[in-house]
Amino acid sequence: MIAWLTLLGALAGGEPAPPTAVPASRAAHVVAILPVRDEMDAIGMAGLSDRVAIARDAGADAVVLAFDTPGGELLSTLELCRRIKSEYPANTVAWIRPRAFSAGTIAALACREIVVTPDAVFGDAAPISVSPVSGLQVLPPAERAKLQAPLLSEVSDSARRRGHDERLCRAFVSADDALWLLEDAQRGERYIVDAAEYRAVFGEDPPSSATLLKDAPAAPLVQVMPWMKDALRRAMGDAPTSTAASGSGRPSLTPADRERLRLVSLIDTPEELLTLRADEALALGMAKASVADEAALRAFFGAERSFTLEARWGEHVARFLTSWWMRMLLVVVIVACFAGEMLAPGLGAFSLTGLAAAALLIGGPLLAGLADWWPAVALLAGLALVAIEILAVPGTFIAGTIGVVAFAAGTIGLFVVSDPSLDPTHGIMQGVVTLVAAIATAVGVGWWMGRQGGGSFGGAVLQAQLADAPPSAGLPNAGAEGVAYTDLRPIGRVDIDGRLAEARATAWVARGTRVRVVRVEGNELIVEALA
Repeated sequence: MIAWLTLLGALAGGEPAPPTAVPASRAAHVVAILPVRDEMDAIGMAGLSDRVAIARDAGADAVVLAFDTPGGELLSTLELCRRIKSEYPANTVAWIRPRAFSAGTIAALACREIVVTPDAVFGDAAPISVSPVSGLQVLPPAERAKLQAPLLSEVSDSARRRGHDERLCRAFVSADDALWLLEDAQRGERYIVDAAEYRAVFGEDPPSSATLLKDAPAAPLVQVMPWMKDALRRAMGDAPTSTAASGSGRPSLTPADRERLRLVSLIDTPEELLTLRADEALALGMAKASVADEAALRAFFGAERSFTLEARWGEHVARFLTSWWMRMLLVVVIVACFAGEMLAPGLGAFSLTGLAAAALLIGGPLLAGLADWWPAVALLAGLALVAIEILAVPGTFIAGTIGVVAFAAGTIGLFVVSDPSLDPTHGIMQGVVTLVAAIATAVGVGWWMGRQGGGSFGGAVLQAQLADAPPSAGLPNAGAEGVAYTDLRPIGRVDIDGRLAEARATAWVARGTRVRVVRVEGNELIVEALA
């Protein structure tokens, strides 16, 4: 009976009666608060799902996503929305605390309800394109429409599921249409209309400089399901005048409704994306309540206790290690150290540094639980095969070619498998660009170090060893014999008749081994070990 009296009061223009209890769909004993602070990406999405599972195991029967985020990646956001609607607990609520722009707004709309802190703001959810090299990109109309389409579909689905006005939700993503707020004071109802519906009702264009919502007196929208309103009106002999779909979950307004309606405010202009403050979201019914702190949140759910699950430290480390610039830097270090170890035998510093860089490159996605093992195996196997080509079977090119392909495939594969929401083509392109840029940078660094160190990495590594050695005074002819002054792996130095010269061996040669000059190529000797 109380519910019907509340409904009758709403239709008659009175304020709805305050609820006597927490709705059953919202009621919870234990609430888990999961902060969402960073940009929303595949790493954060995976970590969030892990925290949801932990919350369930801990006995939470309500999950609160506490948003304080500037946005995130498109496909990761759509995947998160899918999980919220199909995998997360039904009692999942968004808490804007205090901001949720772009992807944060899209994800919040997917939740069962939205609550806000008094200083909250959310919206501005149009897609943008950002390149790691050139920054923000200007999208052509066709490309922008292509990116907007899945977001518009997503927010429309959320609006229908959660009882929001569909036009209002779409205004977060698209700036094409303006929206106005109309009021029927007698029935105590408010309607959100676009320019076409405004013209249909009043027979004239809507004002372009109407009072903005932030300047209009706040009054809550009547939160009654449209089908219940229509059923009760028919029972009272006051059936709606039109049943055409309006995109807002209600019948479209017609000229017959003109006398009972007045303009309250302009909600959104065509020149800007919709962004709502806390009071505006409450007035438009987008937010259910103002929740200032954790105690108020427990009261909102009628919960006995609450607890917070912060993002794991591994998420932050993994996000740092899997950033585009960090991956490129690690690949540069790997390539440069590998070349340095092959060209300049020394104390193994190049090997240790390169292995550490490879471990970080592989470990980032593994730390976040987002990678398979095959890219890591391919990357390490590629390095090993190239080393075998250089040290054991030089000149065959079989092991070296397979190694180069395996290293490239493993490096590119890390970009593909570390983001399950990323388009594989996009991941491959990122991997290729990173690999090419890293190799080019490594070659440039190697060239510079060669000039600084006297022609090769060996100049830097062997400077202390050769400080007291006699300098090279010319190149011997083929057939000359001498001793390996350093390890030849396969590059090093040989001592022939008291003269030091740079040489390349046909296979690994240990220091002190007798060698013979096979041929001379430019300023380099090609030597082989004597049996």
